[in-house]
Amino acid sequence: MDQRHAQEILQRGRTVILIPFSTNLAQEIAGHFQRFLKEVSEDERARWSFNGEGNEDPDGSPDDGYIPRKGEMKGDGDRYDEKDIFHFRPRLLDFLKQNDVNYEPWRPWLNKCLTLYRLCFGKEAELLLDIDRLKPGYDCLRQFVDLEADQLHVLRIVQYVPHGSVDDNTVGKKHLDRNFLTFQIAESRPGLRYFPDGSDDPVVYKAQHDHVLAFPGRKFAKNTGGEVPALAHDIVNVGECDPTTGRWSVIFFGHIVEPLEETAHVAAAASAAVAAAGQF
Repeated sequence: MDQRHAQEILQRGRTVILIPFSTNLAQEIAGHFQRFLKEVSEDERARWSFNGEGNEDPDGSPDDGYIPRKGEMKGDGDRYDEKDIFHFRPRLLDFLKQNDVNYEPWRPWLNKCLTLYRLCFGKEAELLLDIDRLKPGYDCLRQFVDLEADQLHVLRIVQYVPHGSVDDNTVGKKHLDRNFLTFQIAESRPGLRYFPDGSDDPVVYKAQHDHVLAFPGRKFAKNTGGEVPALAHDIVNVGECDPTTGRWSVIFFGHIVEPLEETAHVAAAASAAVAAAGQF
């Protein structure tokens, strides 16, 4: 991979990467999810929802399979944005088998999810390797491929509601992702806005075919001792939108195990020492 992308992550907090697979795959996956929501009853969908090992959801709510968000209160006193979510990790198939869920009609969808999951994992690993070459002390790749972290990476498909709960246009409140490195893969229409360099002036991201937007989350910021902050962003309705149709999005969240504070400081100090020595 061109190390320019790693440099942009470190310097600008985001980069747009040409990927070795078509974003049409993500569009097909989103289409299957929309059909799932239409054809499968709520009671049956509930059987597709479970808590897997290593769940880091702060409220302990299900983090695998189908996850409905209906504006429930969170532990921090805020409310979840309304949306339907599908989280795919390879272990999902084992869970469905153990719980006698008939997933055969949906096998083509799940196979596509597995394919996209693996492709994103590989591309993210390449990017993290390049970041390590520039900043060895961050130790990104080793943590990313760690066996425990392997329980956390997730492919997310989101179907947003047409209108937000706070105001009509904001369907996803401004936030920082809690993972390590995010790949925004595909979307039905523009809507993701990011706030560069901590500014209050958002930039609307317009997805490019066969490209992903990569940006750091909270774990990346913590792992770098704050040298590379997480990218704040929100989700809005942009321009003229069909009032009856919500935006969909496909995202890959790469993870590491939650870094310890002392580990983060050591990583930052090690990177500073390497930089001072002129070895990168």
